[in-house]
Amino acid sequence: MSDSSLTKEEAIKLYNTEAATGWSKVAADQNFKTAPAGSSNGSDSGFNFSVPTFDPNSIPVSQPTLSTSTINIDDYIQAIQDTLPAPPTKYLEANPFYFDEQAANEVATAENAPYYDEILKDYLGEVKLTSDKNRGDATRMLADLDKQKQLFFQNNGAEFEKTIRGIKEGYSGKGLYFSGDNRRDQNEALGSNTNKLETYLNTYGSNRAKTTADENFNQSQLNTQALNKARDVGRDKNAAILGEVNTQKNEAIDEYLYGMKTYYKNPDWKSVDPTNLSVASETGDTTQKLGAAY
Repeated sequence: MSDSSLTKEEAIKLYNTEAATGWSKVAADQNFKTAPAGSSNGSDSGFNFSVPTFDPNSIPVSQPTLSTSTINIDDYIQAIQDTLPAPPTKYLEANPFYFDEQAANEVATAENAPYYDEILKDYLGEVKLTSDKNRGDATRMLADLDKQKQLFFQNNGAEFEKTIRGIKEGYSGKGLYFSGDNRRDQNEALGSNTNKLETYLNTYGSNRAKTTADENFNQSQLNTQALNKARDVGRDKNAAILGEVNTQKNEAIDEYLYGMKTYYKNPDWKSVDPTNLSVASETGDTTQKLGAAY
């Protein structure tokens, strides 16, 4: 009988137990103690169940056969690992996430800026019309005040001359032209007219100052309103652009995560093309780009 591994039948025949199945004849003889061949003892207590001598020929057919002189545990482990599928490449290495925020900002600006710029332009146009109207009204009011003053001086001058002439003629007819009464009445008339002129000029100056102040105040109010509107519209425009950029970024992230799921669920890793991981979304098709990790 050769020294190959014992079959179950051979083990029972020689040692009256199947415990020696798979052992070599030499190893079984060395470990047999109390149950000789043909013995009626059917127990396995006659064997020393220490680890059997390693038989390199017992390695599965799919593994390389190693001789006892060259067997090494590291080689054996490596032989097993060689039969396992290679681990997949990390997804980030195959398809790093990339998002061009500057390009997204340019696209979002091109889409949103015209709308908000038009709103601001229309509002500023209305402000300019109001401003021009206010300036025109103030200019006309000032011009009217100047005309009224000029007319007042003309009429007042004529009335004053008439008053003085009447005084002179009255005293001349009485033969008292050079009298002190004539001079006194003329001085009184002059003083009364001076007071009249001063009162008018004070009123004229107040009306003119009020017209100018009202016009300046209205222009200041319009300027403040224009600045506030420009600020608010600018905020709305920036918020719309930022929101659009975030939307594009979220779409890119969703696409990236979809590609990652596809990558790790696909058993054929090499069949996944990392340059063509695009997925249709509600807002349109987007294409995943390769580039530096974002």
